[in-house]
Amino acid sequence: MKDKEKLYNKFHGKEADAEYEIEIDDFDVLVELGDAIAIEYEAKKHDDKSKQIYRHKFKKGAKLLSNGKQLLIYGEKITVTERGIIN
Repeated sequence: MKDKEKLYNKFHGKEADAEYEIEIDDFDVLVELGDAIAIEYEAKKHDDKSKQIYRHKFKKGAKLLSNGKQLLIYGEKITVTERGIIN
């Protein structure tokens, strides 16, 4: 099993039912937009009966950056695990 499949399975508690290919633009030139305070997303994970809204607050120092087309959230201790976004 590939790393991305393992992470999806741990995060959602099931096998992926779709796969997406996206193109990541060049992030060599970034503009800081401000402090990243929190992120909210909707997902159905593990034993959820329906989609839930998950909100994760970031610790001080997390930044929201952009190359003009895409957004990047950066924090030295931000990771993604089966529990979600950890900071």
